[in-house]
Amino acid sequence: MDGRTVLNFIVSGADGFAVARVRRSELRLETASQFQSKLISQYLHDAIIETVITEALKIDKKLPDPLFNPWKDAKMKYRFVTIWYIEAPIESVCEAIYHSLNWPQWWRNVESVEELALGDSRGIGSVRRYTWKGRLPYRLTFDVCIIHSEPLAAIEGVASGDVEGKGRWSFTADGAVTAALCEWQVRTTPVWMNLLALFARPFFKWNHNNVMQQGGEALARMLNARLVEIAHY
Repeated sequence: MDGRTVLNFIVSGADGFAVARVRRSELRLETASQFQSKLISQYLHDAIIETVITEALKIDKKLPDPLFNPWKDAKMKYRFVTIWYIEAPIESVCEAIYHSLNWPQWWRNVESVEELALGDSRGIGSVRRYTWKGRLPYRLTFDVCIIHSEPLAAIEGVASGDVEGKGRWSFTADGAVTAALCEWQVRTTPVWMNLLALFARPFFKWNHNNVMQQGGEALARMLNARLVEIAHY
């Protein structure tokens, strides 16, 4: 950490987390979103968070068997919402999202998608295994079982693996612009992630948003369409 910032630490606040920054005699509280925009780039540049996560991954491999691990039930909850606004037909956007086996071809953060079960004619009951990689030095692998699917409207699945919970894509059209809303409500299962959550939670959210940002940009390029906006909540 360089001399510009004497101390940064995370404290609990009404909006989830805030950051108290002490710089010489100055004390200032910032919300999580302000913290992400102002400090995460600095941490990444200084390679602090990469080092912390890399070391945590090493420790995770040395922890006891999960059956005897006192931290095995300590799972942190997250809710991620991203909306892509793309000037493209809703049919084209839905087709790209529904056919997730093709995601690695255009979405570089998706390292692999493996089909484990086919499901019925609508895809209900199908299971696919996804491996993701963002800016930070870790990967997440989890299976998604489709439990709901409506053509040109929504698709929903239950995740198990490095994350547990539900994910849903919803689609609406407003004139020439299609809105693709992706929502995840999940818990993380890797012990190292849950141990670091108090410190690294804003980084995990930033990493997810970065993955979704690149995905929206990539989909627009693939469809040769204009990306109107990407919103994260």
